[in-house]
Amino acid sequence: MKQTIGVVNIGSCCNIFNISKALNFIDASVVIVETAEDLKKVDKILLPGVGNFKHALEDLQQRELIGPLTEAINNKHTLGICLGMQILAEVGFEDGENKGLSIIPGKVERMDESLELPHLGWRKLKMTDNKNILFEGISAADEFYFMHSYEFKNDKVAIATADYNGYNFISAVAQENIFGLQFHPEKSNSQGIRILSNFYNL
Repeated sequence: MKQTIGVVNIGSCCNIFNISKALNFIDASVVIVETAEDLKKVDKILLPGVGNFKHALEDLQQRELIGPLTEAINNKHTLGICLGMQILAEVGFEDGENKGLSIIPGKVERMDESLELPHLGWRKLKMTDNKNILFEGISAADEFYFMHSYEFKNDKVAIATADYNGYNFISAVAQENIFGLQFHPEKSNSQGIRILSNFYNL
């Protein structure tokens, strides 16, 4: 049965078009979530991945979406991408200290200042849980596209890491029905589409 994925509008520059196009490619129906009512129309939730931690939370708060979104995420399969993964954390430090959705334990901090930031480019995943259903059909040779300056910190929920010039960082997290990716599957060719398809087929 065809499922509907709700892509949550988390403010300006959140790449709704690109992720919606990728979801349409795998035959998913897409609803852009603007209100709490929209959350009732969807089978799964996707938090897209470009923007600012502080601004995203402020935007959700202004639309009175924090509570309804948190409840929906706890009850439906959810995938956060880049910023969408980061706002699932308890706290983020972009533009000061800001409270996240507090759904997955962890904090979001700026990557090591010795690195050239933002981190842009293709990296392989080191899968700590390669049996996770999200990685079905994904090999250690596959590369994924990253674009970020902040990272999720909590090794206990990590299912994959990646390496940037010798610096190891979390590239994917999972907690029960909730998943997060630091990379952009919608920009990662067929292997990225495969991960979106695995999420769709949960």
